[in-house]
Amino acid sequence: MQAGLGIAVVDSLLPWEQFDGIEIRPLDGAPALPLSLLTLRGKSLSRAEGLMRAQIRSLLPEGLSRP
Repeated sequence: MQAGLGIAVVDSLLPWEQFDGIEIRPLDGAPALPLSLLTLRGKSLSRAEGLMRAQIRSLLPEGLSRP
């Protein structure tokens, strides 16, 4: 895509604006999709997993449940 060719439909969990040459255009009427984060009971999250969980939670609209 950086060569000026191609289209991709991707999620918004990554900070795509940090990549040079990528243009972001939100879809009009994009569907709302459920998102679940599954973890193993009794297993501590790694630092990367904890950061991912925090990022996902920061994107949730106010009022949604956070178990």
